[in-house]
Amino acid sequence: MLIQNGSKRDYSKLADEIMAIDKDGKAGLRAKYELPRKLNAIETQLNQDKDFDKAVAELDKLAPEAVSVPFLQQQVYLFQAGILIKGKGDKEAGLKKLELAYNAAPETKTGQQLIQFIDRMKQETESGANAKPEVTAGESNK
Repeated sequence: MLIQNGSKRDYSKLADEIMAIDKDGKAGLRAKYELPRKLNAIETQLNQDKDFDKAVAELDKLAPEAVSVPFLQQQVYLFQAGILIKGKGDKEAGLKKLELAYNAAPETKTGQQLIQFIDRMKQETESGANAKPEVTAGESNK
């Protein structure tokens, strides 16, 4: 929260202390500090090796860990959706992850924006699926 509000101080040591105190995660604090680090590590690795499948698999493992922090789980699914849609060109799988992102935290600002984005993607997907293929010379309509 301090960093989001403009603080330039490095709070990583404080985060380390919080995670050490909440070793078992029962206080609900460990995930809030640990998950962003894991997301960053996956993003860094993806930027280095461009292995989309590996990143999606790592995020699949991370999503259940984020259940206790809905806005972070939403970020995990959004990251996956981006990889699937932009990286792999798989709009259908990406759309499913966008829906999971919305369901993880529908009350957030991002969740509210996702409603419109998901609807738009569905319309684009449906209009693309309903388009008639062009017949080129030499082909017939059977």
